[in-house]
Amino acid sequence: MCIIAPNKVSTKLVAGQAIAETSCAVHTVLKLDGVDVINTSYTRLLWRTQKIDDRWLISGLRGIYIRDTLAPCGPNQDLKIDEKKLAGFRESYRYLSYVLAAGGRPARDDLPGVDRPKAVEALRATERRWLEQV
Repeated sequence: MCIIAPNKVSTKLVAGQAIAETSCAVHTVLKLDGVDVINTSYTRLLWRTQKIDDRWLISGLRGIYIRDTLAPCGPNQDLKIDEKKLAGFRESYRYLSYVLAAGGRPARDDLPGVDRPKAVEALRATERRWLEQV
């Protein structure tokens, strides 16, 4: 599920192409050591859009991770986190990485996030180049 805050939209338009940037919270229900947990990942989404035949269509979507949270789904469930293991994951999507690794599916470590400003700038530069191509 993705909840977009429409009052947080910024758009840059160039000759039938646009980049719209929105806030987003992605809510994912997962299992951690037999406990149902909900992970909320806060991101910035960069939507590529193009005007084709008088219709605006989405032609790409990129994300920048900001931070995430983790909580048990049930109020009486006990969630145990190994703080040493948790500290080994990137800050921008730490809890998601922790849960995935616990289930044997390591998360990628190369995704753009605010904890890696150079990766974010590279992503934004790529989007600017796309927008400026005619």
